[in-house]
Amino acid sequence: MENEIKEMLEKILERIERIDGRTDRQDGRLDRIEGRFDKMEGRFDILESRFDTLEGRFDTLEGRFDTLEGRFDTLEGRFDNLENEVKEFRAEMKEEIKGLDGKIDLIYHKLKSDIDELKPKPASKYTVVKED
Repeated sequence: MENEIKEMLEKILERIERIDGRTDRQDGRLDRIEGRFDKMEGRFDILESRFDTLEGRFDTLEGRFDTLEGRFDTLEGRFDNLENEVKEFRAEMKEEIKGLDGKIDLIYHKLKSDIDELKPKPASKYTVVKED
């Protein structure tokens, strides 16, 4: 029985050694995987910092676009004011032109009548004589 126990213990020791060898290989693999994960973590940290940089740049751009939007709103208000002023000016000019047209017509007709009065009247070919 002692031999059997000894054989069993040897088998158990062999199995333990094989298991130990396997665990050593697995530990080596896990160490390599852990190293790869560390590299990936470093790369992710780099990516995260780049994204943070991009986010900062986009925030800056957003601020600039907000500034431009405010300026465009101001310009839009100014253009609206100018458009209203032009409409008012056109209406005033129409009224002025109407008044000037009337005055020009009056002056034209007055001058024409004055010119007509100054022109000698043509003698008619026939004269009317009153008989008694």
